[in-house]
Amino acid sequence: MSTLVESDPSAYAGVYYVEAGNVYHVNVAAHAPQSALNMIAGLVVQGGDMGLVVHRVPHSTAELRETMREFVESPHWTERLGGSPLSWGLDPVHNRVVVGVAEKNAALDGEVRQAYGDKIFLEQQERFST
Repeated sequence: MSTLVESDPSAYAGVYYVEAGNVYHVNVAAHAPQSALNMIAGLVVQGGDMGLVVHRVPHSTAELRETMREFVESPHWTERLGGSPLSWGLDPVHNRVVVGVAEKNAALDGEVRQAYGDKIFLEQQERFST
């Protein structure tokens, strides 16, 4: 299933497993063609007893990767964060990019939300020193 989802990042937006209930969740971008849903439906038939839930989500993996790249490489955001983000990655459960920052505040959160809507979530993290 992961191979299928990763093969078309413009149609899908990740797959994740929830152990409680033994269920796989597959995110299909809202703009994806019906054929993307049909491919997942085929896996359900082949999977037998496997639990599977398909979610229609607003952002594809390709969109979120581009958003992540744009944010992380932006001199504006590097300056606003006081340096590079501490971490960043895709969150398929919430269909967004999570960016770890040393200091999160309402002004920064609002500015990011205004620029990116629900595509980016800032998470305060500790900066480790060596």
